[in-house]
Amino acid sequence: MIIHTLGPEQTDSYAAALVYQHQHSVADCQIVLHPSFDALYHHLADYPSDYLLVPAAYRSRAGLSWGDLHYRYLNQLTLVDSLITQLDPLVLVQDPQRARAVVYTHAATADLARQHLPGNVRLELAPSKYLAYQAFRRYGGYALVSQKLVDPTAGVRILQHFPARMLWSVYLIEKQN
Repeated sequence: MIIHTLGPEQTDSYAAALVYQHQHSVADCQIVLHPSFDALYHHLADYPSDYLLVPAAYRSRAGLSWGDLHYRYLNQLTLVDSLITQLDPLVLVQDPQRARAVVYTHAATADLARQHLPGNVRLELAPSKYLAYQAFRRYGGYALVSQKLVDPTAGVRILQHFPARMLWSVYLIEKQN
């Protein structure tokens, strides 16, 4: 079994793939990590008979929701399973040393970030919360990311915690004629 999902290994997607592998006792399972779900969706034809693991909260950079993508790719993806996992808590962080009116996050958590920051804070989207945190570390401002990514010694202020569970969809990638 080959499961395609978002990487790198620090992502919730990789953690969910490991949970799925463990829950289904799949000994011969290969988890293939991709730089973005957008790239993965655009190359589905390259992975016939493999599986795609995607969170129900996924939103593409173009603003397409899980539902939009579910129906858009009906001829390429067959929904075969699901699982629910506990995510690492999300945290809204600020770098008080580099006060910029920018928040780095993933498209799926953009609305949550907007709810908890002033309207003048500009949104910068990244393909993963991991990459959002890397941008935040480089440039400062704010980030809404997984708590496990935050270096507690970096002088970062945690403004809010958001515990969350996630529903994941497992698709069979169909062979194209």
